[in-house]
Amino acid sequence: MDEEVKKAKRATLELVEQMRRPGGLLDPQQFQQLIELAKQHKIMMDQVQKVMQPVLDSVVRTQEAMKSAREPITMTYYRPVEHLILDALHEIRDDKKIQTPKASTEILIVYDRKDSCLNRSIEGKCFSYDLTEDGKRKKLLDTLLDRDAYVKTGELSKILKCPSNPAVAKMVQTFNEYAQHALHLKKVKLIEGKKGSGYRINPKIHIVRE
Repeated sequence: MDEEVKKAKRATLELVEQMRRPGGLLDPQQFQQLIELAKQHKIMMDQVQKVMQPVLDSVVRTQEAMKSAREPITMTYYRPVEHLILDALHEIRDDKKIQTPKASTEILIVYDRKDSCLNRSIEGKCFSYDLTEDGKRKKLLDTLLDRDAYVKTGELSKILKCPSNPAVAKMVQTFNEYAQHALHLKKVKLIEGKKGSGYRINPKIHIVRE
C-alpha cells in the first residue's frame, strides 16, 4: 500500500509540474491519467479514513472523559457538632438571654455522651479528653454533673465501688491531671474538692451535655 501511494504521488506531482510550466498542457492521455490518479487517491484516503476512524473516535471519547474529570467537584463541609453548640451558647450569651461567667474566667466544654469524651475549642482548634479508657471516670463525671453540688466522698466511694476514700481522692486527682493536659486547662481543676463537703464540678467550668 505504501509503495502504491508513493508511485501515485510521484506521478501526480510530475503531471502537476508539467501543467505549471509556461505553455504546459496535458494531452488527452495524460489528462486521463491525472483523473485516474485522483480516483486512486480518493480510494486510498477512504481506506485510511475507514481504518483511522475508530482510533479517532476513541481519542475523542478519551478527551471528553478527561474534560469531565477536570470539572470542579463540589464538597460540603460540616462543622463539628460541638462547635455548633458553642456558637449557639455564645449567641445566647450575646443576646443576654442567660447569664454566664465573665469571658476572662469562662471555660466552655462540650460533653459528648455518645462517644464518651469531653471537647474544648480554643481559637478554632478542638481538644478532646477520652473517657472510654476508664469507665469509673465517666461515672464520676456523670454523678457530679447530675448532682450539680458537692457529693460526699463516702457516697462517691459507694457509687464508684472504690475500696476507700483515699482511692476516690486518687481517682479525682488522676481525672484532673488528664483533663488539664488533654483540654489545655493549665492549672484549673475540672473537679474541685472541699474537706468535709466532698467533690463537685468546678463552677468556673461550664459543661454542656449533648
